[in-house]
Amino acid sequence: MSIRHILALIRPEHWVKNLFLFIPAFFAARLSESYVLAHTALGFVAFSLIASAVYVLNDLVDAPQDRNHPDKCKRPIASGAVSPRKGMLILSGLFLGGTLLSAWLSPAVLVFCLTYFTVNIFYSFSLK
Repeated sequence: MSIRHILALIRPEHWVKNLFLFIPAFFAARLSESYVLAHTALGFVAFSLIASAVYVLNDLVDAPQDRNHPDKCKRPIASGAVSPRKGMLILSGLFLGGTLLSAWLSPAVLVFCLTYFTVNIFYSFSLK
């Protein structure tokens, strides 16, 4: 397992989508306030960690089917580059880090992140 495989698993290139968290502060014209900028940036990090945990969860759940797909078979867990056990450890670390950071920021951020994670659990296990 290499750093390249871990990065492929957690998909940081998708974090750009999480920049939507800055929109309320932008339209409130408060991004120039250091507290607001720092709080929003940390919220971005917390949400990105949770989003990456979701990507790992989906890869763990989908690995048996992905092994038979021409493109998805190259994903780290499906290809065997990252074992399911190590995938679970990575998932746990991302989830714990995102949850602790979001709880430290505020109860609202924690609820937002946990709601996102919960919705994706339902998607992974029953809505697909």
